[in-house]
Amino acid sequence: MKFETIDKTNKLNKSFQNVNSEEELINILKNSTSSISSGSALTFAPNFTDESSILISHKKLNKIINFDIENELIHTQSGCQLYEIQNYLLDFKYMLKIHPGWPTTTVGGCIANSIHGKNPYLDGTFGDIVDEIRIILPGDSKPILCSRNIESELFFNTIGGYGLTGTILSAKLKVSKINSFYFSEKTIEIDSFEKSIEYQINNAKKLAAYSWHDTIIRNNKFGRGLIFEYFDEVTKENEPIFNKKMKKILDIKKYNQPINFFNKFSYEIVNNIYRKMKLHKKNVKIDIFSYLYPMSVFPIPYWFFFNGYTGFIEHQILIPMQNYEKYFFELKRKIYKYNIQPYMSFIKLFNGKKKNLMFDGKGIALSIEFLNKKKYVNFLNTLDELNTEHGAITALYKDSRVSKETVIKQYGDNYYNFQKFIKYIDPKKKIMSKFKRKFLI
Repeated sequence: MKFETIDKTNKLNKSFQNVNSEEELINILKNSTSSISSGSALTFAPNFTDESSILISHKKLNKIINFDIENELIHTQSGCQLYEIQNYLLDFKYMLKIHPGWPTTTVGGCIANSIHGKNPYLDGTFGDIVDEIRIILPGDSKPILCSRNIESELFFNTIGGYGLTGTILSAKLKVSKINSFYFSEKTIEIDSFEKSIEYQINNAKKLAAYSWHDTIIRNNKFGRGLIFEYFDEVTKENEPIFNKKMKKILDIKKYNQPINFFNKFSYEIVNNIYRKMKLHKKNVKIDIFSYLYPMSVFPIPYWFFFNGYTGFIEHQILIPMQNYEKYFFELKRKIYKYNIQPYMSFIKLFNGKKKNLMFDGKGIALSIEFLNKKKYVNFLNTLDELNTEHGAITALYKDSRVSKETVIKQYGDNYYNFQKFIKYIDPKKKIMSKFKRKFLI
């Protein structure tokens, strides 16, 4: 798993513009032949790069415009980072209920990729908390509004639309009242994927429940891990006022440390340390930021540092509920057959609906991580066939390796419907990215 950064990806584009205002952004759009937007430039795959396009960074379009507490809506610019929004909302005892694991992702990026949070089974994906989007259509210069009731086709295609339906300027997001600034975290030891899934299905209505698996192959056993359950604390009468604000964390991923320290043996050591550390205190009280952003909590950020410049590949798929037992049987068989060593994996439940090329539906979401080496890339091509055979879809915002043919097989009519809309909304190809060039042209 390796995040790209602006410093690297701006070299992959025709030019790079860091805009300071909406007026400046609109002026660039008027005069460019093609462009693509970027937020914090955190990505698992270079979807927003293209040699022919101007890469427009929304990093400075980061204002909170308004908080309508009566209707529980917060209006922010597209470049606003989620931890900044959450810091603001704490003063009112509110939160966004859907956050990715990393705090510096932006509103525009979360909409474009329709990311998910800690419990997609209950909460859905990011699009479910989007109330309204203010957007500039390709080739136009006048912002328009879209929502579930106004320009609804544009609205639903923009959510999970990979930035290809227009340039998002701002959005209104639904917020949720919280009982406390603290959460209870319960850790449960588990010895297989199947038992983890069974437990999560039986406890799907918890605040959040997902599992981590170390995937080290031991004596023909596979899938040992931990389930994390979360419960919101009830505010106590004498509870001290929560005055902690999240500061911008040390961005270890930006340091191009050249050596990858991970192999089969160091995997074992690191995963055992993490497992024992979590089991040492099976029931703990954590603050809201540790709950929302587990990837920023020690020791996980250091995994990115010690994996070197090449990093990991994260392969994320959504397996239909009725097929997961057969799928995991075949997955283990192939891992043994090809002598593959995954690093670790995560499992969550989904209860949504398939739309366009969005990563959503009803089923089991499996994220499985491999070292970024040729052997493992070749193995992922084998997994593509397994995924398609069992009706699974691949998270395209994390995978630039998957072929167009595989995407069409997995997404079917949803692929063609989205392709048709993109051709309609952008006939002159004013928005262009590697993702669009690969999958939609």
